[in-house]
Amino acid sequence: MRRILAYILLATILFSCSEKSNINFTLSGKAGDTQCTLYLFGIDSRYEKIDSIVSEKNGEFTYSMHTDTIVPMFLLLPEGELIPVYAEPNVEALLKKDKEMKNGWCIEGGKTQTLHDSISRELDACKESSQITKMVDEFIETHPISDVNIEIMRRYIVDI
Repeated sequence: MRRILAYILLATILFSCSEKSNINFTLSGKAGDTQCTLYLFGIDSRYEKIDSIVSEKNGEFTYSMHTDTIVPMFLLLPEGELIPVYAEPNVEALLKKDKEMKNGWCIEGGKTQTLHDSISRELDACKESSQITKMVDEFIETHPISDVNIEIMRRYIVDI
């Protein structure tokens, strides 16, 4: 009887340790008024594939992916707009229109995404290129290891 209890206890411990954690990033929103296809792809080697997201007839979509770390990505909309997305574990993000953003869209959800959108709003409102460069430098000095730095430099320094 003792052996059986010992085996049951051992099996319980082994099965409880082998459970996979369900760490997902979910992105949802409305990309338009009709059915369309959106594409999600990685900026660097952390996500080396392209996922297509087919929206419903009214343009709404929901996409989930497994992630255990922050993954910088781009969402390509049917109009050709590239929206930076920072997939974070256990975050539900929402794509929505935003007139304050230069590209007309924002994503709500997650600390890194919020950081990106806040600096983007400030830089979009700035008209002088010397002031933009100064603001980008200050942001990088304040957040030296942020994934947002690459996108901010690309968008406001390189692609101007």
